[in-house]
Amino acid sequence: MIALQAADFHWIVATNDHQWITADLSDGKGEQPVLTDLVPVGTAGYRTSLPLRDHSGLFREFASTPCDKASIAAFANRHGMLGKSSIMPIPAGPDGGLRMGSGEPFTLWKNELGDLQRCVALH
Repeated sequence: MIALQAADFHWIVATNDHQWITADLSDGKGEQPVLTDLVPVGTAGYRTSLPLRDHSGLFREFASTPCDKASIAAFANRHGMLGKSSIMPIPAGPDGGLRMGSGEPFTLWKNELGDLQRCVALH
């Protein structure tokens, strides 16, 4: 039997900074602010993180993150996205061609932050 420990949980974090763009995620909400790492699907550009080993208080750090675009992007730069990304067109590369990447809408981040902040407040 294989024993898994919290330290075995891996997460990927983009090696470049995240950016806010306006995009339509085809979710019926139209154009909206979306956080993306601008890494095209299927390419390199990520590092592996062990958040449960290296950041035991990560949930508290996330809960204390102000709900504004700059603070959310800074958190994502350190720890990665939430893991609920949608595939979407991202700005063209140097060749001008269409690229597909991933992103998460501001409303998702706002809702997740609010939920965790309420949970931490209960404790």
